[in-house]
Amino acid sequence: MAMEEETIKEEKKTIDVFPLSKGKRALAFLADYFLCFILGLASFHLIAYPIGRAIVDAEGQATSLIEAETARDSVLYGHGLLHYDSNKETMKPASYLANLEYTCLVYLSTWIEDSPNSKYEVFSSYYVGILHDEAALDSFYASLNEKASFLVKKEGTWQLKETYKEEFAPAIDPQDEMGEQGKKDYKTFQEKFFLKGYSVMLSSINEKDLVYEGVSYVEQQKIVSSILKQQQNLILYCALAAMFNALMACFFLIPMVSKNRKTLGMMFMRLQRVRMGDFTLVSRKDVFPYLFYQIALNISSLFFLPLPVLGFNELFTLTTPLFVSLASLVLVLVSGIFLLVNGFNRSLLDMITGSMLIRNDQLDEIYRAKGYDF
Repeated sequence: MAMEEETIKEEKKTIDVFPLSKGKRALAFLADYFLCFILGLASFHLIAYPIGRAIVDAEGQATSLIEAETARDSVLYGHGLLHYDSNKETMKPASYLANLEYTCLVYLSTWIEDSPNSKYEVFSSYYVGILHDEAALDSFYASLNEKASFLVKKEGTWQLKETYKEEFAPAIDPQDEMGEQGKKDYKTFQEKFFLKGYSVMLSSINEKDLVYEGVSYVEQQKIVSSILKQQQNLILYCALAAMFNALMACFFLIPMVSKNRKTLGMMFMRLQRVRMGDFTLVSRKDVFPYLFYQIALNISSLFFLPLPVLGFNELFTLTTPLFVSLASLVLVLVSGIFLLVNGFNRSLLDMITGSMLIRNDQLDEIYRAKGYDF
């Protein structure tokens, strides 16, 4: 009997199971994260967005938008608040941004040439010519000049500072060219003075309205805003649908079909998720709670799906994806902190689900020690 006990003791084998290194555990998360993002990106651009555009008649919307913008801007052209160079085909009335830049240049010429009554002095044309309120114009320039001090008031009249007159003079002379400092100051003048002032003027027009030949600026702007909102909602809903498809495919469908409940990242890195207590494989029913945690951790890529349909700066106009993605990123950071401080290199997901990731070869050793055949 003693001999048998000794034999059993000799046959006992200890298997050392080492957790993944912190770097590999982070890489395992990133592998699934980027695979999900790539799938979501493909789903958005190849499926969701094209179908969405067809449903809402995006081409028709685009035509209506151009018509409304053209009608709205005709009010500004008609009242001399926006100008274009009739000698340049590229600056025809429909080219709003190019014409706004041209308007800034001819507006500047009124200050350089000391011609405040010129038709190109767009702010005077609005506040004095249309609103008949000289005090409002004076207050407008005083407020505008506080942060971008390009003007000086002499004998009750606003004038461009002599330094800037000299710097900007070449801008209105085709035979001359501004120096480096002049170009730098002119850019500041455009952004901090003219465009800021123009925005204030448009806000006033939106509040008081302006009509030219029966066309209301406010009414046309409402149409423009409505169409832009519809386009924005289309991108939002398509991004949400694409993200949902990607998350369900990566963290539900594939693990459910996979024999060992693996995600794509785990397959590529040859990893296996097991329960901490007995190192048994997770089951199909475990896929459901893991799915919710994975959604919370991976949905941050939602913010970037509309690229390049929207430019990077335009992405920030989609507030819902922005806030959802930021909340998800916070959770990712928290999970990363848990990974850094945990002795077994387990993330927040691992700790909540009572599981861990190990290499396939380690799992094979465990199974051999338990006497399983392969």
